[in-house]
Amino acid sequence: VHFIEETYKVYWGSYNQIRATVELLETSFNSGIHDYYCLLSGQDLPVKPLDEFSLFLQKNNGYDFIDQTLLPKSEWVDGGFSRIKYYSIDIEGHGYLTNKLNSIITRIQNTFGLYKKLRYKYYGGANWFTLTSESVKLIFKFLSSDKKYLNHFRFTRTADEIFIHTILLNSERKHFVISKNLRFIDWVSGPEYPRIIRETDFERMKADPEAFFARKFDADIDESIIKKVYEYCA
Repeated sequence: VHFIEETYKVYWGSYNQIRATVELLETSFNSGIHDYYCLLSGQDLPVKPLDEFSLFLQKNNGYDFIDQTLLPKSEWVDGGFSRIKYYSIDIEGHGYLTNKLNSIITRIQNTFGLYKKLRYKYYGGANWFTLTSESVKLIFKFLSSDKKYLNHFRFTRTADEIFIHTILLNSERKHFVISKNLRFIDWVSGPEYPRIIRETDFERMKADPEAFFARKFDADIDESIIKKVYEYCA
């Protein structure tokens, strides 16, 4: 286990989420030679034994797995372009004030047409990924050669679901990107969206052949499913 030296205050959908992801990738990449890199959150768990995941990656060696589609994305407000053309800020500890102030900033931008300049074909999807070392190397090479790209995402909202996708799909690696994130996520059943996974979800989660991870888990809501997953994956 390696901890990154710098810590980031990550507000929901903030630019710091992108910065933290990039530094985690960089730390992992520089720690040794790895075939694949997976981004997980604190509410994710592996839900299949590691040897099954390893076998899957061996069979699909060289391919990247990240949910993606060319913007505009029909499920997103403004097709997703509002995530990268509007300025957004975070006021520490004040979600209500943050939303109010960003609403005012958006109205000012719409009034005067002051938007961030869009320079690429943009792609978006869930930010969870399983990427090859070739693609991770490409990401750092791109960020090194185009300093404006990372800076463009400063003061944006939920653009972490666009940042890496756009780099990969505008590169020579685009033909190796499979639009799957290899996760079990339930956006339908509720009562939370996505649903907090319960023990009653275990069998259908287990039955998904390409769900090697799942989210979200919460011990305060159902601790038994977490124990059951640990036992199954042991």
